[in-house]
Amino acid sequence: MKVLRRWRLALRIAGRELRRSRGVTVLIVTLVALPLIGVSGYFTVTATAEFSPEERIARALGGADGRITSIPVPDVPLAKQVSDGEARLAETLGRGSDPEPLLETRAVVGAGDRDVSVALHAFADNATTAPLFGPAAGRAPKSEREIGLSLAVAERLGVTPGETVRLSAGGRDAVVSGLYVDRIDTASAFAIVPLGPSVLAAVDPVVRSGGDVSLVWLVRGDPGALAATGETVLDRAGVLSRIEETPVLEVLGVFFAVLAEIAVVTCAAFAVVARRQRRTHGLLAVVGAEPRQRVSIAYATGVLCGCLAVAAGVPAGILAGWALLPVLEARAEQDWGALTVPYGFLLIVALFAVCATTAGSVLVGRSAAVARPLDALHGRDVVAARAGTGRRLTAAGLVVAGVVLLGLGFTAGPGPAVLGGALIVLGCGFGLAAVLSALVRNHRGPLWFRLVLRDASMATARPSALATAIAGIVMFTTTAAFLLTGLARQPTGYVPSTVEGTAVFAADQRLDRETTAVAAAKLGMPGTGTFREVIYPAERGGLPGFVQADSTLRRCLDQSLAVGSQNVSVDECARKTGFSLTAPVVAAAAPAALTALIGRPPDPAEAAAFDAGAALVLNPALRDDTGKITLRPGSVDRAGGATSVPEPGRTGERRHTLPAVVVGNQQTQLAPMVLLSEATTERYGLAPRGDVSTLFRGSSIPAPGIEDEVRSLLLRGTAGAGELTVERGDPKPRTIMAVNQIAAGVAVALSLAIVITGVALAAGESRGDFAVLAAVGADPRLRRRIAAGQAGLVAISGAVIGLAAGYAAAASSLHAERSGWTLTPLLFSVGGSSLLVAVALIAAWWLTSARLPAPRVME
Repeated sequence: MKVLRRWRLALRIAGRELRRSRGVTVLIVTLVALPLIGVSGYFTVTATAEFSPEERIARALGGADGRITSIPVPDVPLAKQVSDGEARLAETLGRGSDPEPLLETRAVVGAGDRDVSVALHAFADNATTAPLFGPAAGRAPKSEREIGLSLAVAERLGVTPGETVRLSAGGRDAVVSGLYVDRIDTASAFAIVPLGPSVLAAVDPVVRSGGDVSLVWLVRGDPGALAATGETVLDRAGVLSRIEETPVLEVLGVFFAVLAEIAVVTCAAFAVVARRQRRTHGLLAVVGAEPRQRVSIAYATGVLCGCLAVAAGVPAGILAGWALLPVLEARAEQDWGALTVPYGFLLIVALFAVCATTAGSVLVGRSAAVARPLDALHGRDVVAARAGTGRRLTAAGLVVAGVVLLGLGFTAGPGPAVLGGALIVLGCGFGLAAVLSALVRNHRGPLWFRLVLRDASMATARPSALATAIAGIVMFTTTAAFLLTGLARQPTGYVPSTVEGTAVFAADQRLDRETTAVAAAKLGMPGTGTFREVIYPAERGGLPGFVQADSTLRRCLDQSLAVGSQNVSVDECARKTGFSLTAPVVAAAAPAALTALIGRPPDPAEAAAFDAGAALVLNPALRDDTGKITLRPGSVDRAGGATSVPEPGRTGERRHTLPAVVVGNQQTQLAPMVLLSEATTERYGLAPRGDVSTLFRGSSIPAPGIEDEVRSLLLRGTAGAGELTVERGDPKPRTIMAVNQIAAGVAVALSLAIVITGVALAAGESRGDFAVLAAVGADPRLRRRIAAGQAGLVAISGAVIGLAAGYAAAASSLHAERSGWTLTPLLFSVGGSSLLVAVALIAAWWLTSARLPAPRVME
């Protein structure tokens, strides 16, 4: 009961003191509530956006237990491959396996003057296939004259159920029977047709020409039986293994770091509250209150502020997440369903917020609570006492620990390095009090400068806390700038279809000049060039052979096979060689098309070598050490983007080595990587494929609507057959740099908010001093000079400490990641810190009134 009475009294006193300091209380609650709003909104959105395992399994497998994918062979009719595959799987897996075929390929659906490239899925509508796609309107297609479209395709074409569209597969019209939606990717463009003889006959020519066609089997059975088939099977466990886990720990780590940063800022505000509680503590000490009872007031102050912040921040975060759901769903191109609130995570972050606020209050308020009654009643400032030996030792210990962690970061990675930088910042913040105490003993300088140092030395908790908070922000931002810039420069494994800002249209006939010119103008890509992929002609009634160009990647794979590494990874060799293409396109082109195909006019030496029979290669990895390139037969799987080893028995008779001239350094899947003249093609017994490809080159990327319009124009020029691919580039580097820029802007904004907070707190604490200055006739601009000096002291101290710790953490992290220094983040951090100091000085000057009014009550 005694403890309860003590805490009841402490809460009453703390509540009264917080009401007396309403402005400071609102500031503390707001600062703590802001990260709570962010993390509550984040966890609410992620919990709502997370799809259940059952939903993901149904999207991948339908009502089946496994998914077997195969590539149809070109010399056997598809109808026979379907019937034979069904019989083989039924025999292997036994009764109850119910193999269900699903044919997947690319097609074009058009309506009016627009055409959209879609993923075409052909399957029978039954219990096994029904869960694959969610119906949105209408019904499933039942006949070969009906089709189902995704909502994204229907919106782009402007059609609804009951209207007629064009389908390139089979060259026929079909009535839209229903609309579908893929909740995991609402922007996906797909179409659904019943699997029947007409569809199989329409896709047969695509298979024979080496097009992108997959034959999928949805089967039932236990995992052991599915694995025994010898096929590559995607089962339920495989689907779940592909789910990317939500970075809960990473987000909580960021939240705790931000909360710690804000707790440091609140120390400055709690210092103001503690100074105003001095007289209360003195009176309590006079009437016999024990130090433990007086310290409980500091605990109660922190608990009350933390609970108020939780009560305001968590509901606001949930409401913010709910309000942002429609926008985020549209950006993520998903359908998330009803709102889900993760109460467990929110309870954890609320408890940590209350603990952090309480720790800040006790750290600053304890010294006032245990002060001698005489000091407290006379207003002697013991809250901001000069740094003693204990604080200096604490500062030194933190800095030493930070340096040790930086050393570990050279081998262990960014984690210890960033933690070491944070400890150095914290240690420097503790040591700043000793520096301020040393500076105040130097009485040189103008009056406003001496007053700034005097104020800082008498209330060291406030400038030290604010400078430490700014230093932490600058340190984290600087380290992140170096790491993100290095990450953006690293290869992502993304291999574009063609060069960014270009497009390729492939069809079985050549475009006329007028259609090509109109399409180029609409795309904003004036440069055009035509090429044809070359193949080995069929021999003795056999099939044509793809031309395989040797590369550093292929030689790495061959060497691995030669030493018995049967399980060699293509990705491993790609990392070693820096070349990722297993099937670079070898094409024939006329000299007039070279400018568009290689991105610049060939110089005279390159043009002469091309005419003389040399190959122009667009990546150095395709030329060997002797300056030549080797071409040999290979069978290529275009759907998987990989090629096999050369065909046995034909390598020796068809291997060709010819001179090579490097004219570029790019990697593309559809654009030519090796260019041969038509005469060279004939000389080595090669022949162009049936498809004719046109490359459009420009400096801009067209909008999706323009792309659809141009696709429709090109298809009209080729009797509805063809495929347009516009390369928009790898989004990852752009995303990383955008995050870098946003983080820098947020860091500067937060730092300025901290500086302005310090100016406001200092102004409130200096009212008595300003009244005295006004009484003795001081210059009215003196108040602005003092405010700018206080802001400059905090901003400069924080920027210098943050930059030093940030560079040290970045050096340690980059060494561990084996990344080099770059000039951009260096200039970025120095420029941002300089801008922070300049804006802080200007803001403090203009936001502070020049008048020195005398307050009604002088302490």
